[in-house]
Amino acid sequence: MEAEAAKAWEAGLVADGNQADATSIRRAFTRGGYRAVLRWNIANLKKQSEKHYVSPVDVALQYAQLGDRDKTLGLLEEAYRQHSPELIDGLQDDPAYDFLHSDPRYRALVKEIGLPPEY
Repeated sequence: MEAEAAKAWEAGLVADGNQADATSIRRAFTRGGYRAVLRWNIANLKKQSEKHYVSPVDVALQYAQLGDRDKTLGLLEEAYRQHSPELIDGLQDDPAYDFLHSDPRYRALVKEIGLPPEY
């Protein structure tokens, strides 16, 4: 499914007229698979954040898909400190975060936000 996800992402960028990023995704996938695409997107989001706000939730989702527990949780906690509304939308629903459900930091964050636990 990762190849299909990369192709869909690429197609979406082409449809938006962003051929440069579409080409970058294709190259990243060819060189290192979907994990390379995620790493490319992390770098791209960090670059974008130099010019305008990028929610830590957007970056956290990429790290979650890479399985990086510490970076994901650190960014989710930063999103909480920033009162990011995006935090509520997928924190418990996005399967990318499933690997965090047993982590005490994740559970404390869900409790601090005031969400009813769904894990």
